[in-house]
Amino acid sequence: MNQGSTCTNLGVCYERLGQYDTAIGLLDKARLISQEVSDRGSEGTSLAGLGRCKIALGKYEQAVTYQTKRFAIAQELDLKQDQTSAALHLGVCVWAQARVAHHDATDSTTPIASGHPAAYMDSMREAALMLRTAICLARVNGFGSENMSARV
Repeated sequence: MNQGSTCTNLGVCYERLGQYDTAIGLLDKARLISQEVSDRGSEGTSLAGLGRCKIALGKYEQAVTYQTKRFAIAQELDLKQDQTSAALHLGVCVWAQARVAHHDATDSTTPIASGHPAAYMDSMREAALMLRTAICLARVNGFGSENMSARV
């Protein structure tokens, strides 16, 4: 096992313990090592973990960035299950961003900056599209819910 894989495995352990800052440090180190040795698969795996940690912390824009890169790598390497999982996470991120923006727009104590109802609906449509894409990819690639739960 190489140093990058060790960092990824430790990062995932810390993620599951809810110690997201430690997990992010290890997963980012794994991502950098994977890039240095041109291991795109391992890079995608570390990006997936980074995205999940950012989702857990409510940092959805960063999570979208990580999951978008992960999706691109999964497409490049023709990793169907990773494409499906990345699309699902992207849908969750966009949906969560829309919910936060809507809450901010309707909270009487928060000045309305960008929480416009039309923008909220556009974001919800985008989230629904990503989630439908994830479902379609899962069906096309023959993944049942029991297979996805382990990867999500």
